[in-house]
Formats: sequence, structure tokens, C-alpha cells
Amino acid sequence: MELSECYAILGLAAGASLAELKTAYRQLAKQWHPDRFVQDPEKLKQATTQFQKINEAYEILRLQGETRSTPPASQTKTSYRTTTTTDPDFYYWAAQKAVNLNAPQEAIDALTQAIRLKPDYLKAYQFRAFLHEQLGHQHQAAADFRKVAELQLNQTTAARTASRPEPEPSSKPPTQTPPAFTLLTQLSGG
Repeated sequence: MELSECYAILGLAAGASLAELKTAYRQLAKQWHPDRFVQDPEKLKQATTQFQKINEAYEILRLQGETRSTPPASQTKTSYRTTTTTDPDFYYWAAQKAVNLNAPQEAIDALTQAIRLKPDYLKAYQFRAFLHEQLGHQHQAAADFRKVAELQLNQTTAARTASRPEPEPSSKPPTQTPPAFTLLTQLSGG
């Protein structure tokens, strides 16, 4: 989706401020939210499509405004892969968005990227396991569920270790008998 198309969907002029963007988004999201059309299947379908377009346009423009870099319109894409970040939470958020847009494989890809960036990302493993399970990928789901159990065990063990008090160092010297003394005692018959 090109930037000009995003602005048109939201009814904004090119270069609108983030405040204008948020206001336009909220108004349109309220107007086209699918929950308003539950009783009318035809309007519900139209509202769902329009709502997805509004969300997508808003996210593209919001991200473009946050980075303050305007790529040429021919390079603008809708995928999270066009943004390079080292924040695993960004990819977790992208996975949630992909699920909302009924794109489970994109969600799995985003979660995989989040896990690459943060190998102990428990929530990402859980989310990916449930997605694999829903898609019938039983082996991948089982592997992710095992990793979830391992991470939970590690966290529990670390918490227990952290909560145990350190033993107080003893001020008395050890009461062991030196080996040489024991040997002399045995040789002398005592």
C-alpha cells in the first residue's frame, strides 16, 4: 500500500501530523468497527474489509511518522519486514496484528523473529505454539510447548535460588583432624 493511498483511506492530506493521524483513525475505526454491524452480515463483511484497510493505513503512516524517514512510495510495503528493528516486542506486536488480519503464517514468522532476538521469550513461544496447533503443525507445536515448559522451569528454579538466603560464613575453623595426626595415632597404637 502506497503512502498516498494510506492518506486517502484516512481522509488526510499528505504530511499530516501524528495527532491528526490518530484523530482520523479513531473516528474511522469507530465508524467502521465490525461490532457495530453484527446483525447485518452484508454490512459486517464490508465493515470488516474497511476496518482492516483503516488499521493497515494507520499503522503504515504511524510507523513512517515514528521513524521520520519517508521511503519512496514504490518501496513502501505493508509487511513488518520492511522495518528493521532489534526489539523483539515489535515482532510480537506484528504477530498479534497478523492474527487479527487472519494471516497466521505471517504471525508465526514474526514470532520466530522475536525469538531469534530474545531466545528466552516465553510469551512468543507460547503464542507460536498455539498458532502451530491451530494450523495442525503438531510437531512444531509440541517443540514450542516443550520449550515453554523448559523456560518456565528455568524461571522457577532461578526464582527459588534467588529467594534462598546465602549460608553465613562460619567464624570457627573446621574441626577436622589433620590426616598426619590420625596416621601418627594409628601407628602409635592410640
